[in-house]
Amino acid sequence: MYSKAIYELADFILNEASDDEIAIVEEALNRRRQKGPLDRLNFDQMARNATARFASNMPDIKGMARDMIKNIILQNQPNIDLEHLNTLIDHYVPDESQNAEQRERQIPPDLLANMIRQFVLYSRGELASDEEQELRISIPDWPAKYWDVFSEQTRAKIRELIEA
Repeated sequence: MYSKAIYELADFILNEASDDEIAIVEEALNRRRQKGPLDRLNFDQMARNATARFASNMPDIKGMARDMIKNIILQNQPNIDLEHLNTLIDHYVPDESQNAEQRERQIPPDLLANMIRQFVLYSRGELASDEEQELRISIPDWPAKYWDVFSEQTRAKIRELIEA
């Protein structure tokens, strides 16, 4: 279950590393051993995991509000035309998921796939630091911007991938 990189690193240390390179590895291991128990906790990753769990357990407030408005309208106008009913519901509680679906459709499929990949890896704490830094330079709040572009269907799939 370990990554290929760790096996390559171990092979390098055992079979190819010079004495100076082994000294560097020993120093790094000593620094790690000197860290206290709180230094080993990844608070950033813990926060991401908690946020992902919280977001996936949120009730559909907007859907509930749309249903309530629909029921109120139908109670007062039981013979209303379906098109007019939907217009009124959209007026009182706009369905932003349709807007997200429209925005998402405007993104080329290969770019969207890469955005999803980056978001999932970031949420799992597995996004390469140089790639994350590059994203932060070009789009400082890129996780929020990406999330806003994703449709509800894509968000559900992302939640599944994060929790897998």
